[in-house]
Amino acid sequence: MALAERRRRAARTAAPADSEAALPGAERLAVVIERRSFLRRVGNALFYGGVASATGMISLSTFLADPAAAAGPCCPTCCGPSPCCETNCCGAQCCRPRDQWASGGPCKDTTSGQCRGKYTGAWADACWCCNVGGSPPYRKCCDCKIASGCGGISHCICHKRVGSNCDS
Repeated sequence: MALAERRRRAARTAAPADSEAALPGAERLAVVIERRSFLRRVGNALFYGGVASATGMISLSTFLADPAAAAGPCCPTCCGPSPCCETNCCGAQCCRPRDQWASGGPCKDTTSGQCRGKYTGAWADACWCCNVGGSPPYRKCCDCKIASGCGGISHCICHKRVGSNCDS
């Protein structure tokens, strides 16, 4: 009986596109995400993540963590996955002094030079915060646009510790 039910489900899944809307939620989702390509992408990500973890490039906890909580190259926790500005990983000198962020923003804008202001490709205002504990308890990270210089990446991260969630 279970085999007959599977065959009926398979026949429903192979029905023309106009009947896809009638499929139950889980089956519709499986059809929409294209299982094979999804599983291939997940498998590749797990494989390369495992390789990077085994070689010591990243820790297993960083690999399994939320991408926004991960640390980018030469960055503290939660400022990932891009490299941080003004480090060995990205030499772009594009961060304003931390005491000037409130008046001029975190990123320098030289227009024709290396620094091009905020990069809003990932976050609407280019900045995000997370609780990292300690004193002050939050870290504010901001993406800055750069002309070149970070291994082919067009942005780097400036960061500072703040006392309240993204207010400073």
